[in-house]
Amino acid sequence: MLLYFIRHGESESNKTRCFAGQLDVPLTEIGFRQAERVVDFFKDIPLSAVYSSDLCRAMDTVRPTAAAKGLDVIPREDLREVFAGEWEGMPFEDLPRRYPEDFRVWQENIGEARCTGGESLAEAAQRAEAAARRIAKAHPNGAVAVATHGGILRALISLWTTGGTAAMQQLGWIPNASVCVVEFENDTFRVVEQGASSHLGELVTELPKTV
Repeated sequence: MLLYFIRHGESESNKTRCFAGQLDVPLTEIGFRQAERVVDFFKDIPLSAVYSSDLCRAMDTVRPTAAAKGLDVIPREDLREVFAGEWEGMPFEDLPRRYPEDFRVWQENIGEARCTGGESLAEAAQRAEAAARRIAKAHPNGAVAVATHGGILRALISLWTTGGTAAMQQLGWIPNASVCVVEFENDTFRVVEQGASSHLGELVTELPKTV
């Protein structure tokens, strides 16, 4: 079966360069427009179900697509972004000063990083992969859309292409409202496409390298 992972559209925390983590941050005006473009990506793709992180920035990104398919969005807490502990809601520019060692690891070797007082990327990847496996097994012959977050997607792709999160540093950030296609067969995930964004046209947004 196929899993179509969608990164949420541009959020207010993306716009202000703050670390949202599991804070429930809304989409920006651009984010809502990106969500409408996601409908175009799935125009000719039949979906069996639509799942999402229960945070509103993910739910609102996939809601128009679910509506177009006549489906409800199924919320899942285990698809949330990495829990960032003391970093949640904090501007990225403040992190090097307040948490110099932990943020140095985040910038230099994100796959081995842990947000101060929060989850490591490895823990977040294991949590999200368990969710993806349960979803895939519930729809063995279908295609499913799954809305989640940039850090989670980057960690999952590293896990599925290299066997762990240590190689995350070599993976680029995934654009808002882009789609990653993953095949699930014989209890194994295989990444088919990463960060497809042509449906977004001029609305493509990305995080800066400093994040």
